[in-house]
Amino acid sequence: MDTEDRKIPYKKLIGIITSITSFFKSEDLTTTLINIMMHFMDIDIIDIKLAGIKICITVYTTVLPTETILEEYYQGTFAYVIGQASSNIESLVLLKPVLIKFAENNALVGDILDCLWNGINSLAPSVIQRGFDLFAEIALKVKTVDNHLIELILNPPNIDILCRLVNGPNFSQLAINELSTLAEKESSIEALDALIKVSLKTNLVNMIPEILSNINNKQLLLKNIVLINRIIIKTPTIIDTKEIVSSLSHNFSMYSIKEVEEVMESLSSILMRTRTKVTNDDFSILIKNCTNNESLTIVIKSLLTNNAVLIELENNKVFKELIERASFDFSLFEIARHIYLLFNENHDLPNCETIKQITFNALWNSLLKAENNEQRISISDLLLTFNDNRKLPDCIYNYVQTCLDFLLNNPISQNINNSTIYNECRNAALFINECIETSSKFVSLEHFGLKSHRFIVPESIINVSIEADGEKYEISVNQNANVAYLITVISSKLNRDVTSIILYSKGKSVPVQTKLASTDLNFEVRFRAEYDRVPPFTLENHPISLLTNEKYMNHLLELLNSPIGEDIYNILIQIPTPKQFKATDLDPSNSYLFLYTLHYYAQHIDELPNKNEQQKNFEDIICQKFDIIVPEARYLLVLLLDKETKNDLLVTKVLYTLCIEKNPQYFTRIMRKLWEIVSNYEISLDPKILSPIIFKDNAKFRELALKSHLIKSQEFDKVWKIFLSNEEKLNHLKVFTMFEIPPNRYQEVFDTLLPFFDSLDESILAIFANLSEKWSNFPADKIANVLITSYIKCTTKPQSISSNPFKLIMSIIQNNEKMREYILSALNQTIPETTEWNYTPTDSFKCNEKCGLNNLGATCYVNSVLQQIFNIEPLRNFIISNDEFIDPSMQALHKLFTQMMYSQRKFIDMNIFATQWTGWDGACINPREQQDANEFLMCLFSRLEMYPEIYSLINGETETRFVGEGKTISTQKTSFNTLPLIVLGQNSIKDSMKIAAIPEIIENYKVDDNSKPITVESTNKIITLPPYLFFQLKRFDYSIETQTRVKIDQKYEYEDEIDLKEFVEFSGETKYRIIGVILHQGEVDVGHYFSYTKINENQWRCLNDTGVTIVSDNVMKNETYGNPEGSSAYILVYERIDVHSPPDTASNDASGSIVSSISSQIPLSPNPELVDEVQKDNLRLIVDSVYFTEYFADFIFQLMNTTNNNEEVDSIALKYSMSSLVHSSLADSYSKFVSSFSQKFHESENFMNIFRTI
Repeated sequence: MDTEDRKIPYKKLIGIITSITSFFKSEDLTTTLINIMMHFMDIDIIDIKLAGIKICITVYTTVLPTETILEEYYQGTFAYVIGQASSNIESLVLLKPVLIKFAENNALVGDILDCLWNGINSLAPSVIQRGFDLFAEIALKVKTVDNHLIELILNPPNIDILCRLVNGPNFSQLAINELSTLAEKESSIEALDALIKVSLKTNLVNMIPEILSNINNKQLLLKNIVLINRIIIKTPTIIDTKEIVSSLSHNFSMYSIKEVEEVMESLSSILMRTRTKVTNDDFSILIKNCTNNESLTIVIKSLLTNNAVLIELENNKVFKELIERASFDFSLFEIARHIYLLFNENHDLPNCETIKQITFNALWNSLLKAENNEQRISISDLLLTFNDNRKLPDCIYNYVQTCLDFLLNNPISQNINNSTIYNECRNAALFINECIETSSKFVSLEHFGLKSHRFIVPESIINVSIEADGEKYEISVNQNANVAYLITVISSKLNRDVTSIILYSKGKSVPVQTKLASTDLNFEVRFRAEYDRVPPFTLENHPISLLTNEKYMNHLLELLNSPIGEDIYNILIQIPTPKQFKATDLDPSNSYLFLYTLHYYAQHIDELPNKNEQQKNFEDIICQKFDIIVPEARYLLVLLLDKETKNDLLVTKVLYTLCIEKNPQYFTRIMRKLWEIVSNYEISLDPKILSPIIFKDNAKFRELALKSHLIKSQEFDKVWKIFLSNEEKLNHLKVFTMFEIPPNRYQEVFDTLLPFFDSLDESILAIFANLSEKWSNFPADKIANVLITSYIKCTTKPQSISSNPFKLIMSIIQNNEKMREYILSALNQTIPETTEWNYTPTDSFKCNEKCGLNNLGATCYVNSVLQQIFNIEPLRNFIISNDEFIDPSMQALHKLFTQMMYSQRKFIDMNIFATQWTGWDGACINPREQQDANEFLMCLFSRLEMYPEIYSLINGETETRFVGEGKTISTQKTSFNTLPLIVLGQNSIKDSMKIAAIPEIIENYKVDDNSKPITVESTNKIITLPPYLFFQLKRFDYSIETQTRVKIDQKYEYEDEIDLKEFVEFSGETKYRIIGVILHQGEVDVGHYFSYTKINENQWRCLNDTGVTIVSDNVMKNETYGNPEGSSAYILVYERIDVHSPPDTASNDASGSIVSSISSQIPLSPNPELVDEVQKDNLRLIVDSVYFTEYFADFIFQLMNTTNNNEEVDSIALKYSMSSLVHSSLADSYSKFVSSFSQKFHESENFMNIFRTI
């Protein structure tokens, strides 16, 4: 051992020692090893010192017999090793096997304990906790507790170690007593936290009397309440809660919002478990000590729940005063809302009717005093929420009558400068409008044989075909209506409840927000059996009966000329024209009476004896007042014009005002009517007017303008000058496709537009094609390369396909010999071959950056799940990068995901995947059999289980504890990939999880076959949460009454971000953000799945089989929150918020490991050969999208017939027709080629030779 320390071959030496000791042991060997060990421990080189520790482990665990380590020499030697290792936590942890052996044999004598304890206490603060954990773990192995060990732990008490010792039979009571003493007598918050931490693992019920005796300790009050709650969760016990409630009520003002949430959650749990309530006096003090309305809201929601009312309501003045306060303080609206819904849903609650009336009065006053739309809509939505539709008519009738009486008794015209009266009257009018709209969702005016005052343009009416109960009907509706309106009309026609009706088109249910104009206008009506009842609306209880009352109607007509005229107009326009209304002279200064009268004229214009005179009057108003009247009035005035009008001033005025109009309302309808009138005009427009007409941003307006003779008749130079002054030239090129360009402007136009040619915009292609036909010196060579690349070689995707680029290419061929040869050569090399017949490249390019998946019949459940898995970057990267899967199903998924990642096709064909993926039963996917999306998801997850690193991304764990006779009987850990949530009767994820967390009483529980049956309480807690969390909403249930499966489509809101801290038992990140939703549309047995994936805060990607669209956050939530039409979220996908955290902000996950960027740990490394295969398919898609079009076929045909007897061209034409065109669906184009070939066969022997060669 004389060698220099750093040159000691310690690694080889350790290997030799391990080998020798595996088969040979002797006293001499032991002595030698101890000498080497002691020498290594004396050397201040960390690697050599660790080698000494490894030798120590070998000696004490392998070489020395157990009885020998009890000898004083060996104990002293080990104490020395500990002393030398004490500065490093890793060294101490390495010694754990030896320490455990000493502990299990009661050999932890004073020196060893002292060295270990001193070593741990000398560790750095950042790792000392690990040292305490090690000490506790060793102590728990001791069979006979040594007084010296207790002295070390208790002098001074070490809370961290005591927490661990609670779980050991030898130390449990000692640890609990000491922690209790520290908590109650020394007011140690840390000790109380420790007791809370262990309270669900051990029985602390005997501590309750002592805790209650110290309940007035302000410093410990919150923690004591939390501890009591956890104790009685663990061991159900009846306790007196008066002191708890009283102490909390008097000290409530000292808590923050977060503390209020914590303490109220515990208090409400205690009250429910002990079946006690907060007295009126304590409730009064509690409310008084709430420092803000947020705290107050938490208190009310905690003490008033669907499961229990935890306050005394009889003679509770404070409670009633609190509700009344909500009438003038909107910050208390959430309290009023909670109480209103609770007492409307639970009629058996004490004082229910009284409290409902008080709450309604408060909400009514809040509605009138609402300061903005957000406040007003929140209150009106609440008042118009009904669980039972049978209450709806009477409630709405009473609401409208209350509002009308308020308007009648508060004349706004006499209080025109009173802002309070104005605001209250306006809110009342808006609420009437919302009541009418709500009524319209259930019954239409047509149901009563009535029609509204609003005029609907005849050309806006469309006919819809429906089939219901085997009968076919034709229904006429406004083309701007949506499916929801059509359902109300069908409801009236068929005398069925609106909520029972679902519309289907092409086998799929149609969302209620869908515009009818976007459908094929053919629907099948299906009914939900449980809703087969008609809403009890009659003409007597409908709000129309009030609004047509003479007293109310006269006042409403007067209010049209008031500050709330617009709101009154919106009411009156929805109901029938009152008998007392008389059309008077039109006065545009009275905006809404004027507009209301225009609707009357529009309805009756053909009946008027002075029709021509009135139309002249309309023209005068347009010329003089058009720019100051509201948009809807402009629309009606233009609509009422005589089509034969020749008033140039009127046309110019309307066109200009329309062009500068910023409000888009009625814009499209005005412009269509106007262009219809002026289409044949020929007026030289002033550039000031012409410029906004031609270059307006609205594409439809420009399209109509450019088709009109009025615009085409303008001078080119005038339009060109305006164009040159416009900065957005590329957006306005289309105007010159409508004009004849003068020859003297050819060169200037070409030079000006040439910089934009690379865009291959269809307008610039059309302009240049037009120039090339008329300009003999057209400089085609300047644009040749761009055209050849996009339309001949097809190496880049062209923006559009038309005849224009091929006209330009023909021009190049005819005028440039060198380019001609190059183009012909490129054609020869690029012409695609196909073996399919009637081939059409129907796959357009992918939309919105994602590929869809085609539905093979009933495989939407597969598509929706795969889109969600593909959206999770680390899962996607792993599946794409792993090309060594053994499982054929995973091989198929690997290939599919690679295609989805790199393909440019609109959708991927699922046929191959369906034949290669096998389910639980080993069978392939049956395209005709609809299955459950969650079942497919579970099957997919099961295949990831063999890859622990990946599986951990979606795998969590729960623990079920069975508690009986005051102790934990057993525990059971269960892993999960999805968390199932009960939807029925719940409103949100947290509501459902609280239901799942409620302990379950199990009678006749047996631990094993030999134990006696007892009653136990089982509780579930999450002990591990994965980075990606899937929730399955239990939308499907079994009805005992009908003995059939039913779907639960009730509204169920889910949070964009959610914190699950209250449901877990670990320290680490518990916040998640939503990233995906799988939706089920339809009924139990007839439905459709598709997916939404989140793009940003405001946008979602809708992946509906082959369709990929972008929708707003509001649209997505309206579709997925659940509605009676059968559209509702089924699976929710959440991502933990630390998943994409940068390394310096990374946090610990449930297992204690550091989570930074999970996706960066699984980089994307695709199979190059597979990617190359996909890229070749992408190029083929581009080629096909050009070569299999009638425009390209016409180009080849023209090329062949303009270059007679050219062998190369004839060869290209023959090759194209026989390799591509003959297989295509372009039958007419192919027929032209055949006719031309037939003629050439007769005329040229050379052509016959070319044909034989090909």
